[in-house]
Amino acid sequence: MIVKNQNTIVFYDGDCPFCNKSVEFVLRHNSSMHIKAAPLNGSTASNLLSDEILKLDTLILSHNKKIYTFSSAAIRTVALSGGIYKIFLALLIFPKSFRDWIYRIIARNRKRLIKTNCDVANGDFNHRILP
Repeated sequence: MIVKNQNTIVFYDGDCPFCNKSVEFVLRHNSSMHIKAAPLNGSTASNLLSDEILKLDTLILSHNKKIYTFSSAAIRTVALSGGIYKIFLALLIFPKSFRDWIYRIIARNRKRLIKTNCDVANGDFNHRILP
């Protein structure tokens, strides 16, 4: 799938504390500050992503005019933070079906992993959070 823009954008579940913390981690450790984030229920996601992609209920990464979902999106998002986090790309050697199985287990339990909600937009990253 190809997206309409060339920016690196992570689309995430804005109502999920685990997702918010994960996006905050990526934005905090992204030294080049080229990654932006947008909630899946926001206007940026609805304007840039197809309905087919939005129905997947997954983390979505738009990077270099390509769309990544599930484990591929998670691994590449962390790796794009740069530095030592590039080592996460080594996880791509595992079969996608296995990686996605692990991803789905975490995703199914994500709202139980972190109970306290935080809003990424309240951090030092306001300029990188899209509507």
